[in-house]
Amino acid sequence: MLSTPLLLLVYNRLDTLQRVWEAIRLARPKYLFISGDGPKEDKQSQEAVAKVRRFCESHIDWPCEAHFQWLPFNHGHKQGVLRGIFWFFSQVPEGIVLEDDTLPIPDFFSFCTELLERYREEARIGMIGGWNGVPAAYLPYQYDFLRLPLVWGWASWRRAWEGYDPDMKDWHELRQTDFLDRVMGENLRLKKHLYLFFDRSAGVGGPPADFWDFPLVYHFLKRGLLAVFPRTSLVSNLGMGGEGATNTTATRLLPEPQPLPRDLPPPPYIYPNLRAEAYLTKTYWNPPLHYQAYYRIQADLHYGTLWKTFSSRRFWKKALRIALGRY
Repeated sequence: MLSTPLLLLVYNRLDTLQRVWEAIRLARPKYLFISGDGPKEDKQSQEAVAKVRRFCESHIDWPCEAHFQWLPFNHGHKQGVLRGIFWFFSQVPEGIVLEDDTLPIPDFFSFCTELLERYREEARIGMIGGWNGVPAAYLPYQYDFLRLPLVWGWASWRRAWEGYDPDMKDWHELRQTDFLDRVMGENLRLKKHLYLFFDRSAGVGGPPADFWDFPLVYHFLKRGLLAVFPRTSLVSNLGMGGEGATNTTATRLLPEPQPLPRDLPPPPYIYPNLRAEAYLTKTYWNPPLHYQAYYRIQADLHYGTLWKTFSSRRFWKKALRIALGRY
């Protein structure tokens, strides 16, 4: 039985929830918290949300102290998630957080539990992440550290969220300083990426975007917090490429979850893996144009080799449209 408290964030997706639920059921958490955003005004949304809530309330078949927070109306992605997280950490000092489309393997739960205890009093560590997209060659240890939190299945402490401002109110002033120059150093691609999404999150030049994760990145960078990430990915994202997904449908570069190798030592020091950050930036966070074109196109091109894909006229016509902003 899993003794670490677990928060499950749900909304209206019963298909992915059922798969995530089975993983939680196998872990048998002793303390289960479930938070669900409210429905929109249309009947279809109300029925979908009601089905999810009935499922959660009727499928706990193990000894469990269950707590539910059902929000009465729709708050949107950002506030729907944050109301669940703030409620959770108002009840417990530390715990694991899963969304209804983040599917963990069994090693995820033991990894989070072990490291929550190990770094409980280490103020520099703000999160234990379960996802990793970095090749093994970049990671000689069982896990390592990043300056940016990875939120596809994670664990944290109440202390790490103190001072978190989802509206990033001081970014308007801080963006005029050399803050990101100092933090990012020579990783210009990541600095450009963060400027863009920090501006969107804080409403610089327009209405604020519905993000909660980029304000969390900002919070980590300001406080100098680090996130742990495992050598092998312990979580898969079921929302990638699915119906209604907001991310790319090209998912072949996402790693398959694998058990964590137990014969490797932990890192001998607490310091961010800057090589891993550079890899994640180029591959996922802010890829070059030719990477972006390949990601956008690969889902509907079915050639047998990468060479055939890049040598096809169709690929380069689409790549040109993307470059000109006409996709």
